[in-house]
Amino acid sequence: MDEPQRIVMADSIATGIAARSAAGPIYLTSAAKDPGSGITQTTLSAVDLSGSVLWRRLFDGLTGVPRAIGGGGVWLARHGPDGAALEETRHDGSPGQSIPVTHHPGEELGEVVILPGGFCTAWTSGPPYQGARVDLRGADGACSWSTTIPPEQIAHDCIMAASAETGWRSQPKSPWIPGTFRLHGWEPLMVSGDRILASYREGKSGLGISYFLDTATGKIINSTRPAPVGHKAISGPGEFLIGVQGYDEFATVRYTRAEGEATRWPTHGAMLIDHAGKVLGIEFDNRVGAQPRQRIMERDGSLSDGPVLTGYSTAHPALDQDGTAVFWRNGQLLAVDAGLTRHELFGEKSASSSYTSRTLLLEDGIVAFALNGDLLIFRTALGPLEDSVWPCGDGNLNGNPVVFAE
Repeated sequence: MDEPQRIVMADSIATGIAARSAAGPIYLTSAAKDPGSGITQTTLSAVDLSGSVLWRRLFDGLTGVPRAIGGGGVWLARHGPDGAALEETRHDGSPGQSIPVTHHPGEELGEVVILPGGFCTAWTSGPPYQGARVDLRGADGACSWSTTIPPEQIAHDCIMAASAETGWRSQPKSPWIPGTFRLHGWEPLMVSGDRILASYREGKSGLGISYFLDTATGKIINSTRPAPVGHKAISGPGEFLIGVQGYDEFATVRYTRAEGEATRWPTHGAMLIDHAGKVLGIEFDNRVGAQPRQRIMERDGSLSDGPVLTGYSTAHPALDQDGTAVFWRNGQLLAVDAGLTRHELFGEKSASSSYTSRTLLLEDGIVAFALNGDLLIFRTALGPLEDSVWPCGDGNLNGNPVVFAE
């Protein structure tokens, strides 16, 4: 395979990627400090499939990831000294709507997803942490409902502590209130029909809790126990997959509306789902002696083994309609076909990956993702993106993890 096109975002780190459709354009957000003021700024770039930069728009501060949905525009959430807002950029790069998002004092906007006729926002607070909040808003930003998630104690049997009271013997640490509780970095806010999943995590311990809310009312229906939360996905109407990794846990759990925890698999990684509902996972396994693989997560909770994968850091894969998963891992562009055979499409020995975005599979086999601060565009023989509930990271090219919404 030929070398990829590389669109360089000088002195920047990419923070998000999306596409309006399989025909493009690609939207990339990247962050860098202004040389004069030292203030961080976010650049939203539109790039066509030939690799040409169509336009750029600059925002003060850090923004959320691009949501390329709604009339051909792209939306970014931002929260600066002047407040929080949802900002639209039209397809030609000109500013569109700017929707102010009101909030409580001391709150920080964590995540936004776009819904038909409005949007859902998730908030946090602190330090010190004083609680979290999820709300539903109309297209004008008016709040339909608001649900407060009060601080609650977290603990884990594998987190140990010793003190004078225990004679300096190590024992499980007593439950505590998190000092911070931020939106989780992987799939923090998703909507599947009548359920919202919002996931929060304490940075110091790595423990997190995912909350299931009713989309119509905001009522908290259920929550997971404190655990080292990992990758997540939507698996059906009101259904989610939630991974856990750390503190002797390495699993993925399917949660359904009717049963709660319905299926558990002994694996964790970036997940894909095909049109028949088959779940595939690219493992992130850094345990001593581990041999991470691509796995098929069978309906009965068992696993079918695919090829061994070296390395750890991975661009969330994409799945084509022939059942081939494509992703960047350990300096290689890899494909694993429906027969679970591994193919190296491209290798770059000197590649480092302090940041790797999700993988976009676009028309004519074009594969695009961000590596550190650059956008890489490959031309492959892959088929079109699978037509399913979760064929790539965030569930779609638009970067908006919302399905079955009315």
